[in-house]
Amino acid sequence: MNKRKRKEKREKRKEKREKRKEKREKRKEKRDMKRSLNKGIGKKEEKRSFSLKKSQSTFSIILRDFSISFIEAA
Repeated sequence: MNKRKRKEKREKRKEKREKRKEKREKRKEKRDMKRSLNKGIGKKEEKRSFSLKKSQSTFSIILRDFSISFIEAA
């Protein structure tokens, strides 16, 4: 009886550890993506685009890239 309870507790702890690790990795990936997208940006308004919803932020990034390429072409 006691062994079974200990084993169950051990399994629960193991699951919790794995969940925390997955969450940590997700946060790290998200942070790295934001950093890589912000590297070439100098304006603060464009950096704030990440506070918007994902679709809006993606649209603003596409718009920014288009405007940069348009300016370079001129």
